[in-house]
Formats: sequence, C-alpha cells, structure tokens
Amino acid sequence: MLFSRWTLWQTILIGMLGMLAFLAEQFNQVIAVPMTSSHAHSLLPAVLTILFLALIVGIFSLIIRLELKKNPTIFTSRFWDKAPLIIIIFLVLSLVLYITGFMMDPFRDLLQRYRLSLYLILYYFLLLVNLLVLATVQKVKANTISGEKKIGMSFFGTILFLVVSIFII
Repeated sequence: MLFSRWTLWQTILIGMLGMLAFLAEQFNQVIAVPMTSSHAHSLLPAVLTILFLALIVGIFSLIIRLELKKNPTIFTSRFWDKAPLIIIIFLVLSLVLYITGFMMDPFRDLLQRYRLSLYLILYYFLLLVNLLVLATVQKVKANTISGEKKIGMSFFGTILFLVVSIFII
C-alpha cells in the first residue's frame, strides 16, 4: 500500500519539523547559548538547546518507527551491513561541503537571507547522525533485539552523543 495511515503520520511529523524550525527561529534568543562563561546565565539556554535537539531526534525516531510499521523487514536488508561506513563517508563529505560553502560569500549571504535554511541543514546533519547510530546498533545487535528497541537505542545513543558533543565544545 503506497499511502497508509503510517504515511499520513509521517507527513504530519515532517510538518511538525517545519513548525519546530519556525518556532525556534521566533525564540532563538532564548535557545541560543550565550558566549559568556557564567554558568548561571548559560544553563537554561543549554538545557533548552538539548531539549530542542532531543525533540528533533525524537521526531526522526518516530518517523523511522512508523516506517518499520509499514515495512517490518526493513532491518533485514543487506544495506545495513555497509551502512555505517557509507553514512560516515556521506557525513564527512557533507561537513566538508558545508564548511567550504560557508567560506564563500554567496552561500553565507544565502544563509543570512533565508535563516530557516539553517534548520534544514541542522535537520540534515541530525538525521545523518541518528542514522549512523541506528546503523551501528543494527550492526552490533543484528538479530538479538527487535526493531523497536534498535530505534529506541539509537535515539538515546544519538542524544548521548549530542549532549557529550555540546559539553565538549
């Protein structure tokens, strides 16, 4: 079946990502972590940033879970054997292209003019990281746990990776 109720829910979740980007842009001063070293002033924005990222990754995990409902054999594909390497290469190439593009004035001007495109880029990289963690979980846990647990583990693994990355930076 091409268009099922799961597809409708996935479409709604993608729409929620759009609304989340719009809301985040409206409240970007509250979410943005200040550059000061005072912990009292930077704790709330850091927590809000982590919650924002967790919400995005949660929506991606729900979309993947709904895809699992549509196709229960999704994790039996041979793609998952090579997926971690493919996604790492794709992630590195994307980072190099993004950094290179950011060094060029036309791309920087485009991002300043259309600030919501930054959220698309953020969503893209978060999806790649989430898929990388999911592919790693799939490779390690292959047939020992269910698909729902793999998706849950990838959600928590992605959040843990993001929290550690934020505090390291």
